[in-house]
Amino acid sequence: ILMNGLDNHQNRNMYLYNVDDNIFCKLYISNYDKSKIKNQKNWIPYIYSNKLYFIYSLKELCILEVNDITSGKCKCIKGNPFNYDNNYKYFGSTQLIQWNYPNYIGFVHTRYPYYSCPIIFNAETLNVKYIGKEIILKDPKPNLKWRNYIVQFPYDLEISEDNIILSVDFEDKCPTQV
Repeated sequence: ILMNGLDNHQNRNMYLYNVDDNIFCKLYISNYDKSKIKNQKNWIPYIYSNKLYFIYSLKELCILEVNDITSGKCKCIKGNPFNYDNNYKYFGSTQLIQWNYPNYIGFVHTRYPYYSCPIIFNAETLNVKYIGKEIILKDPKPNLKWRNYIVQFPYDLEISEDNIILSVDFEDKCPTQV
């Protein structure tokens, strides 16, 4: 289970919980000191050649390889995490799922408003091939609005048989499957 949360110093970090082995760890980048950056979130997980990876950021494209799943040790293998552009239009959301080798699909999100956008990533070349247009969904319940912007945050993607299910949280109040 991949999650982000606050530590004792109110810094937002990424964490990994291995359900099978009951191991909980904070993820960190071994070849960069990211301790001064207070917010770590929106990492995109994917599995390639039986290894766990994360897209740390989409601009500058930065890829992390997990070297030790029990300690949370990751190594930056592409890009520089200090070159992260917090003003870029797209941020991580769902995991990537292998679609047709070596391409993976998933969903990222925009910000202010938050909408889902499909993404295609080539795991062999470590490049984003495509980011699609925003998908604007109808709110499943009336009167969900409580912010000054729309939140339709994609957080999970399932593909099974003939079904593709995107889980979207509306306004941080209404998790829904579409």
